[in-house]
Order: sequence, then structure tokens, then C-alpha cells
Amino acid sequence: MEFSPVDQVVKLWELLNKIITRSTSFTDGDYSILCVEIGHMRSKAALLKFKIQEHRLQSLKIDEPQNKNSEEFFGENNFENFLSWLNEWIENQSINGLALSLGCQVYNKTATTPKYWEWPEELSRIIHDKLGISNILLLNDAVSFAFNCLNQKKLKKPILCLTLGGGIGCAVITKKTPYILPFEGEVIARKWPNGFEGNIHILAGQPFFNWIEKEHPDYNQTQKNKLYTERIYWIIDSLKEKLQFQSVILGGGRTSSIDELQLQQYLQGKIYKIKIREGIKPALLGVGQAWIERFVYEQSITDLVRRLD
Repeated sequence: MEFSPVDQVVKLWELLNKIITRSTSFTDGDYSILCVEIGHMRSKAALLKFKIQEHRLQSLKIDEPQNKNSEEFFGENNFENFLSWLNEWIENQSINGLALSLGCQVYNKTATTPKYWEWPEELSRIIHDKLGISNILLLNDAVSFAFNCLNQKKLKKPILCLTLGGGIGCAVITKKTPYILPFEGEVIARKWPNGFEGNIHILAGQPFFNWIEKEHPDYNQTQKNKLYTERIYWIIDSLKEKLQFQSVILGGGRTSSIDELQLQQYLQGKIYKIKIREGIKPALLGVGQAWIERFVYEQSITDLVRRLD
């Protein structure tokens, strides 16, 4: 049976529909948005709480669940467990909307039916038709992460944003609008030195970790991290041939496998600065911030995000 994000979102909405506080316009008051990240490997959640006063955003904070073992929701078969946990966590919360970060393709020019990792525009249309509501925002996970990186004042733009997880999410933050340009990693033309010609998700996504456990079970963590860091460097260096970025920000669950000092040495003289953001907050906070732009400030997301074709 195919694992569909449409089915996931519908189930999420059915769960939230009992407690959601419907708001078509935002005036003075306290609000709370449920931010959910459905990745290739894990499901995560957080509440983004904010206050509007005189139609201006006055405060913003993110509440993460305490004492939650993320491994419990590892893989697609445990989504029901995630929903069960989520139901208990938000039972007494007042929620005004849903912001979803999905490990989906940036876009798919030929798809006409919902598939597992379908593109956000198509998902939004299908879900709107199915549920009859519009205050759900869906973004690609790399775009969500990039939204949270927009105000990095100490980094020179353009900035390459990579999310490292079951796959590799890619986006560039530009100097002017549109601010975010997401793209698929297939823009890399150069071959991996050992003759590898697959896409970057195979090169440095979950397939890499499956491969190294099978082929090199004797490697310690330092050795594994070294090989992984070499591949991430190769991806960044290859993208530099295609895109003119000055800085790099890395996020996602696999950043813990990066040897930061080694990567800095590899990239010395090639970029201005590299920054690693660990933890679950960036993408969740980013998609929540995008939700506020869309539904509070009524800013079109397509004015801020464009495809890099």
C-alpha cells in the first residue's frame, strides 16, 4: 500500500478539527500554530506561539515536546503512533492553523496524481479540494529551513541551504526578492571521483548510511563521519560550479554526522562562511514563520519563493 502524504495530512486535520480555533483574520490576541515536519525518516512537531498587537507581530516562541523519543516515530509505518502521541500532546491546546514541512520534491512537471513525495502546489490543491479549507500551508522541507535562515545577518548572501536527512534538500537565499530559490540536486553535473553517477540523495542520503553499515561494519563513528563529510563537501563544491553562493548553512538530523572542522578545511578559500544548525527547530520554525507571512500578513509565498529551473 502506497504511503501518501495526502492521507497523512487528512488524518492530521481530522485530529485537529476537534480543537482548532478557526480564524480567517488575525487581530489583537495570542495565537498558536501547529508545525509538523513529515520527513523521509521521521515525523516531528512543535507549537509556534505568537502575539499580534495592533496588527503587528510582538512576540514569537516555539514550544517543543518534552521527553519524546523521536525514534518512536521512525519510518513511514509508525505515522499512526505519531498521530496518537500528537493527540495527547495538543489535547488541551488552542490551535489556529497547521503548517507542514514535507520531504517532497521541489516540483514535478509531469505528475497529475498524488504520490508519496508529491510537490507542494499539487498537495495543497488536493487537500483543499478534499477538506474544503485553505489555512493549511505546505512547504518543501528545504524551503522551510531556508525561511528560518533568512535573517542571518553575519553571513554573506547568496546563501546555500542544505537539509541533510533521508534525502538532501536544496535552496538558495538570494540578495533580493524572490528570497528563496529551491532546486533539485540533479543540477550537479560532475561525477563523484569513484565513478558514481547517481543523484545526491543516494550519494549522501539514507542510502549512504545503509551502504556503510553493510560494507564497512567495522568502521567507528569517526571513520563514518569522515566519509560522509567528504561527500557533503563534494556536493557543496559541485554546486558552487553552478550557483554563485557566498555562504552555506546546513541543517537536518544528519548534521550530527558532519566533521565540522574537516568541512571547514575542505572549503577554505572557496566560501565566506559555513554554519551548521542542529536540532529540530529550524525547519519547524521556518514553516511556522512562512505560515504567519501567508495568513497574518497576507503575503503571497510565491512572491518569496521561486523555482530555480
